[in-house]
Amino acid sequence: MTNKETTMKDKIRQKTIGAKKQFKKVIVEIDDHLEIEVRQPSIAKRGVIMQKSKAQMGDVEKIDLAELQVWGTILCCYEAGTENYIFDETDYNNLKNIPAGGWADKVFTAVSEVINVEEVGEVKND
Repeated sequence: MTNKETTMKDKIRQKTIGAKKQFKKVIVEIDDHLEIEVRQPSIAKRGVIMQKSKAQMGDVEKIDLAELQVWGTILCCYEAGTENYIFDETDYNNLKNIPAGGWADKVFTAVSEVINVEEVGEVKND
C-alpha cells in the first residue's frame, strides 16, 4: 500500500466513521405545548426495529407495518431535548391497540422519515 492510498483512506475514514454523528430529529406536536422528538436511529437500532417488525406471511418473511409503527414509536420517541424515551416495551400492547390516525399517525410519519433518511450516496430501504 502506498502512502497516497493510506492518505486517501484516512481522509475517507475521517469524513465517514470519524465524522461527528448527527442524527436527524423531527418534532411532532401532539397537543398545545406537548412535543415528541422523533430521532433517527443508529444502524444497529434500526436493525432491532426491523427485526421486531418481521412477520411470516405464508412462506415469505415480510415487514408488518403495524409492528413497524409500534416498534418505531417505542424506539425512536423521546421527550424533546432529553435522552428520555417516552415509551418502552411495556407500552407495546397499549400502542398496538390505540386508534389509527391522530397523534399515532403523525408520529409514525416522522418515524418513517427518520428510519428511511435519504442522503447523497445512501440507499433508501424499501
